[in-house]
Amino acid sequence: SKGNWMIPERESPFDPADVIAAGMTRRQMLARGGVGAIAAMSIFHNGRLLTPTQAKAAGAPLVNLTAEQGSLLEAVGEALLPGSRDAGIANFVDVQLGRETPMLIVRYFDWPGPLKEFYTQGLAAVDKASQAAYKAPFAKATPTQQTELMGNLFADKVAGWDGPTAPIFYLAVRGDAVDVVYGTVEGFQRLNIPYMPHILPEERW
Repeated sequence: SKGNWMIPERESPFDPADVIAAGMTRRQMLARGGVGAIAAMSIFHNGRLLTPTQAKAAGAPLVNLTAEQGSLLEAVGEALLPGSRDAGIANFVDVQLGRETPMLIVRYFDWPGPLKEFYTQGLAAVDKASQAAYKAPFAKATPTQQTELMGNLFADKVAGWDGPTAPIFYLAVRGDAVDVVYGTVEGFQRLNIPYMPHILPEERW
């Protein structure tokens, strides 16, 4: 069902780049504390904790999504918010799908099944819709075609759509993109918005 599209208040998006230096080891992180918050969005790769952006740059492999699904998610994210590919949207979503309590906005929508299926079914439906409308997979469609398809997705006007409720999928992926691009101190600065956390770390780790 379409469910309730209202989004309740949720915890602020958290990026470990705000409190850990690039490549901080797991042992160092545990020694300094703050494990729960830092681990919530960090990615463990080659013995080091990385932000989604760092994981993308390092070529960290995906675990819960296939490489093809990750590339498609990046293309969708980039169409919704430029910069989300390099910010690591696929790495972010992938690691969150393995969390007991993932920091994904889809948790706050009326989605009855496993979250992994929400993404895999939605991505497959996007590619199918792009093939039907433009005779090309979404990643190969033109920027104008991608934008048009995303608009139709939000308006729930994609013919033959067979994924999760189209506007919900749009809003969920858009929320993921916003989290990785703007949910950091640096992201707030780019928006000229003061970053006012309840507790700011004593030092930039």
